[in-house]
Amino acid sequence: MSTKESLFISYAWGGPLPQKEWLRDQVIRHLELYGFSIFWDRDSIQFGQSIDRVIRSALSTRPLSVVCICDADYIDGARRVNSGLFRELAMIAEIAGDERVRILPVILGDECAAGLPEILIDRMYLDLRRLHSSKLELGTVLGAALLGASQVDVSRLMDEQVEIAGLWARARKYFGDTRAGFDGHARTHVIKSADGKLLLAPAWMHRALHWSNRMADDVPGFCPSKGIWHWDHWTPSTGIRALGAAAMSALFPTKTNDEDIAAIEYCGDVLAVRIFSMTKKTEHLRFDWEEIIQCVIASGGTRALDRLLPEQ
Repeated sequence: MSTKESLFISYAWGGPLPQKEWLRDQVIRHLELYGFSIFWDRDSIQFGQSIDRVIRSALSTRPLSVVCICDADYIDGARRVNSGLFRELAMIAEIAGDERVRILPVILGDECAAGLPEILIDRMYLDLRRLHSSKLELGTVLGAALLGASQVDVSRLMDEQVEIAGLWARARKYFGDTRAGFDGHARTHVIKSADGKLLLAPAWMHRALHWSNRMADDVPGFCPSKGIWHWDHWTPSTGIRALGAAAMSALFPTKTNDEDIAAIEYCGDVLAVRIFSMTKKTEHLRFDWEEIIQCVIASGGTRALDRLLPEQ
């Protein structure tokens, strides 16, 4: 986006100030990352200013996208004559015919699609009920839609968000309140788990043809049988990849069939690239389960995690 596109966020307060503060985290901050210039009355209207005058001025910007956050409060406010939202919608109606103005209804509640204000009734709306009911952020999908994503693309993005949220929920349940993770000493390169146990190679790595030779190594800086592993700020070697596989296997010790091991090795390669090869061999190595899950998800490893994490 070469220049900032102007967005006007139309919503209903619906009560005390904190009631719609979730919009800041779930919508506003994400849209700002896309580069949009956003008018949101909580941040854009100063004490002493005429509310209607400031809103009318914001609506005069071109090109302009008006995003209408339609929940139960919005539907109710739109029906109340002389409410702030009622007056705002009247101003939006005045510019609705301008080709440089796009008006996008965003549906958040089951009752909203059938009760939209007249100015919104015939418009293609963005249905974010699945995300909103799960308390997931809305800005990523909304931003994609505003930038021209197709209905198929939007549906795929929502599916991905729901899937990722489900994986995080499963991970939190699996790891619970534990501090599952690993510490590697910068001088000795001995790596221990959070409970003080040495990180050793699992039995399946000793049996695997592509790992067995390395598991028998006993050289300075790399001796898996003694919990000594190699890491370095460089292209991941087989030794660093072996560390990744061993760490993932330690987190999921009961996962030992061929498909499980394939998922462990995939995730191990992610750790090798994103954590171990980003750490100089003279630096302390520390990482926990949350960092691991984040790295794997960011690398497109949702299928591998789905294989490893127990169902809820």
